[in-house]
Amino acid sequence: MHATSISAAWLKQWLYDWGGANVNLFMFLNHAVPDQLLWLPEALSWVGSYWGAPAIVAVLLLWRRSQAPDATRSANLTLQRFVFGLVLAMSSAALLKSAFAFPRPALVLGEGVFRIVGMPDSRYSFPSGHAAYVAVLAAAIWPILGWPGRIGLLAFAIAVGWSRIALGAHFPADVVASFALGWACVAISAALIRLLVPRSSAMR
Repeated sequence: MHATSISAAWLKQWLYDWGGANVNLFMFLNHAVPDQLLWLPEALSWVGSYWGAPAIVAVLLLWRRSQAPDATRSANLTLQRFVFGLVLAMSSAALLKSAFAFPRPALVLGEGVFRIVGMPDSRYSFPSGHAAYVAVLAAAIWPILGWPGRIGLLAFAIAVGWSRIALGAHFPADVVASFALGWACVAISAALIRLLVPRSSAMR
């Protein structure tokens, strides 16, 4: 048991704490935004919130209706990737928060040493729901975009992840892990869709 505890502490030190770089990078990014520009990370966090998922679904449904018949399957798959990937990512994020129970920056560092804007939606920091959501969004619509759109989407996802650090809600490791989680959940969902849903009946 003692060896197990040492192993777990070692893994956390290097995989999550990054040997101390996680906290150092958090402090740098959190302090880098002048007070007069705080509206930018606040706006990004608002736009990149998972509460916007119903609006994304509505847009994808409207987009699907506007497609020619030969492009309907691609639109269906895009919608399925987003919906199923989001359900899987948010469920996984909730389980991981409870399983790891990593505290928010305020509990680790104290509230007086960095800036906190707004109230967190849970007690735990890992993973970031916002970052997982934008990763799902990016991964779901990535195949239907050209490179200019992909670059813009990637920049948006990174900006939302940055906003969570700038506002004091998450450590960088939370954001990076959540990007990987969201992307993986869409990949898993896409594989299951191809396996379980016949091509001819994919969400007609």
